[in-house]
Amino acid sequence: MSEIVGGVSNKASYYKYYIDVSESNVDVANNTSVVTATLKIYTNYSGTLASRSASATHTITIDGTSYSITTGAYTLGSYNTITLGSASKTVTHNADGSKSVSVSASSPDLAQGNGWGPYSGSASGTMILTTIPRASSVTCADGNIGSSTTINVNRASSSFTHTLKYSFGSLSGTIVTKTSNTSIGWTIPTSFYAQIPNATNGKGTITCETYNGNTLIGTKTCTFNAFVINSNPTIIATITDINETTKTLTGDENKLIKYFSNAKVVMTATAKNSATISSQKVVCGDGKLSTSATATLNAVESGNFTVSCTDSRGLSASVTIQKTIVEYIKLALTEITLTRPSTTSNTVNAVIKGNYFNSSFGSVNNTLELKWRYRLSEGSWSNYTTINPTIEGNTFSYSATLGEDYNYQNEYEFEIVARDKLMTVNPTKIVTQGLPIIDIGKNDVDVNGDLKVRETNIELLYSHGGTKSNKTDSTTLWNDVTSGGLLNRSGLYSVNDSSGWYNLINIRHRNGDTDGANYGMQIRSPLSNTIPTMQLRKHSAGIWGGWSHITSSIILYKNYSGTTGTVTLSTTAASFSFIEVYWGICNASGTWSQYGCTKIVAPNGKKFLCESVRSASSAGIIQILSKGYSINGTSITMSDAEMWCGFNSSGFSTTQFLNGSSNIKIIYVVGYY
Repeated sequence: MSEIVGGVSNKASYYKYYIDVSESNVDVANNTSVVTATLKIYTNYSGTLASRSASATHTITIDGTSYSITTGAYTLGSYNTITLGSASKTVTHNADGSKSVSVSASSPDLAQGNGWGPYSGSASGTMILTTIPRASSVTCADGNIGSSTTINVNRASSSFTHTLKYSFGSLSGTIVTKTSNTSIGWTIPTSFYAQIPNATNGKGTITCETYNGNTLIGTKTCTFNAFVINSNPTIIATITDINETTKTLTGDENKLIKYFSNAKVVMTATAKNSATISSQKVVCGDGKLSTSATATLNAVESGNFTVSCTDSRGLSASVTIQKTIVEYIKLALTEITLTRPSTTSNTVNAVIKGNYFNSSFGSVNNTLELKWRYRLSEGSWSNYTTINPTIEGNTFSYSATLGEDYNYQNEYEFEIVARDKLMTVNPTKIVTQGLPIIDIGKNDVDVNGDLKVRETNIELLYSHGGTKSNKTDSTTLWNDVTSGGLLNRSGLYSVNDSSGWYNLINIRHRNGDTDGANYGMQIRSPLSNTIPTMQLRKHSAGIWGGWSHITSSIILYKNYSGTTGTVTLSTTAASFSFIEVYWGICNASGTWSQYGCTKIVAPNGKKFLCESVRSASSAGIIQILSKGYSINGTSITMSDAEMWCGFNSSGFSTTQFLNGSSNIKIIYVVGYY
């Protein structure tokens, strides 16, 4: 109920003029309700203010319809409420069930009361009515395409019926017409698959039309998800060996030989329910793969193959195929040792070992052939000689003499050939000249190889015939041997001389026991370990020559064209006591004008300069060209760009940075231990 309060034209504080509005008989089916308006006046006073002895007419208007009401005699006073009359109207609600009604009233002659009456009254206002449910709401459960789902209708009146329709992509249709059921089962059509060929689900719409008899009351919708199921693609494949050699050995194209079979793979992939195949792949257990429908995987190493495919929805399928594979062992020569029993022997002994697949391929057994031939270095090959190795399991070995006619003064090249049904290996080995390591003659000593001195303390051991006197003077321990009228004297000095050297090795051939040797040599080492050198001098016709340095060194870099870039050393600079860097100045036309050498002690991590001084064409000006480098490990890199500095009689003149120009180039680097 709603109260609409109005007013009177006189003594307003003593009177309340109002309308009580109420709603009843709400009719859902017909979308109506009844509105009743009751007109009243209330006296806010303890005594009698006014009265009316004759009838009076009042007007009540509901939703635009006016009603006349007549009242008889009444007295206004003593806190009394007088009902002047009421009216009712059946109101039709809006299409959506909502409604607001206007209500008003007027009383032109309420009472005079000798100046204390209300005279006349009026009131007006609006009342919001109950919203009557109209179109029924609808829900639909998500479902799988081709399977059943449920549609539920929530209706406002049991007399309502409903027509249900669907839309999905470009598809639409009617599910049921004017059904009175509120729970409707529905199978999602399989035609939905074609609407989502590239997705695994899609969204559709259910429309519910609500009828009261044949009158369409309203429409409401809901959405649902339709899912793709049982739609993964399928894939099958055939795998066969297409290598004719291996097929002959196995006698079966469905059998593979490890390392040599070429597997042909033919894949057939099929998509379902309107999807398409987007990719397919085969992967061998050895990692080889292909994404073509027809492919050949060469030289497979596994009989395990996985074939797979993916469709346009992202759904996939795979299958593993296991082919029989022969576990072939690659033919290999694991050891070839060819040696002379001694450096001057004409005999060559051989030790040969290897791996071999000592089994059957299926149709054919494997076989092993082992043979060798030789030639003088750069000469013509001899005929092959076949040998019979000892076979144990999957290994073979051979140990024997290859002959006794290989002149130790010659170098020979040997080819060893091993062959089975699938492979041939034929490495070559060199048997070098059988020269003695040290050849001591009457007038010289030959060392066939590098003479390397690793320590500064040197001990000479002697074992020879002849007489031995152990003659000792103040500086020398001698070993004297008399032969052919000559006294051959060798000795080890164990003293320090005044120049800071010690341990002098002395080898002389003397004519008698005198100081005047016919010829000989001496080697001495420094007292200081920081000097990476030894010294040698020769003796001839009774006269000693000057001392010459013997230094243990290696070439770390050489490039006779020179480089301005990074120099990569063959051995880290940390291994050497010092290095020497040789460089040159080359102009743009390729003409070398100057050369120089820079020595760096304890070089690793050091910086150094390559500098050149020259007279400029301008009189009185001296120019210095410099370039900085850094040494780290095996790299020499530029650290400071080339720079010309000019000086005249007054001092500093000009400076020019050349920003990495190519004047100074490194040519050669030598390391000293």
